[in-house]
Amino acid sequence: MTSDQVKHPYMYEMLTKSFVTSPIDGATVSPNSEGTIDVLGVAWAGEDEVKQVEVSTDGGKTFSEAEFAGPHPGPTAWRMFRYEWDVTPGEYTLVSRATDENGRSQPATISKPDENLRQIQNGKYPWNRKGYGNNAYMPEAVTVTVTNG
Repeated sequence: MTSDQVKHPYMYEMLTKSFVTSPIDGATVSPNSEGTIDVLGVAWAGEDEVKQVEVSTDGGKTFSEAEFAGPHPGPTAWRMFRYEWDVTPGEYTLVSRATDENGRSQPATISKPDENLRQIQNGKYPWNRKGYGNNAYMPEAVTVTVTNG
């Protein structure tokens, strides 16, 4: 990601990525009897191990640590995660952010073409035609409405 020798270094390695799988985008959900909703998802980091996943319920302003769920078949496998969300009624934007064993986390957004980024910088993934390799978390945001039931 930092090589001056390669024109587009981010195209040669699978980067850390995650996304929320439940609830789904556009869903209306109600908390369980304890007043919580389970936010579920998956994360992976290519040839590296996912070490942490965080979930934001406010569109990426703040994050809380999620827990890994299910089996752990090996260091390069996809990891399922779960976040128990103590929630009140309203509309929310959910995103997840994974970090690999080398401390590399997903950036928030994708840069504009005229920024000419060649590596992840300032929370932005380098723009490229068709988004190959993009691992930004905001394009994967899920909007949900929470009701009392």
